[in-house]
Amino acid sequence: MAGSISAQSRELIEQRTLGWGVGVTPIASGDYTRVDLAFANGSLALVRSRAALIQDLALTYCTGLGTDPLNMGTGFDGARLVAEEDDPGLLRERLRAAAAVVANGDPRVARVVDVQLASAVAEGEQAGRARATRLVITVIFDLITGERANVTIQGVTING
Repeated sequence: MAGSISAQSRELIEQRTLGWGVGVTPIASGDYTRVDLAFANGSLALVRSRAALIQDLALTYCTGLGTDPLNMGTGFDGARLVAEEDDPGLLRERLRAAAAVVANGDPRVARVVDVQLASAVAEGEQAGRARATRLVITVIFDLITGERANVTIQGVTING
């Protein structure tokens, strides 16, 4: 069939479209604020296609906006929002918008479908202390290849 492509060709097209990079592994489970290079068989591990995009976005969400000296326009503005916004409801909406801006800023993302917020009381709370809420932000988006993907940001702690 002239209209179908092989799995190997599709993989090559996705790699060229979505990119590739050096793999990293979080030092603590799911925490991309501290990462180390990943190795496989004594060499640097590579991530390709969808995995490369997910890793890039996860690292961007854990980078403060304007803190990367090589690209001041990259990063997530969540820390500033948590520091300056007093209203918990408004803070949630501003975090949702900031998360969508990061994903929309990547040319490999066709569109953001949804930004979901889930919360739980932070562990280790003591009686009499201000209640802290730990947010889990999930960004669901469509890739330029037509697939749907998501990335989750864990551990955004707010008072509320």
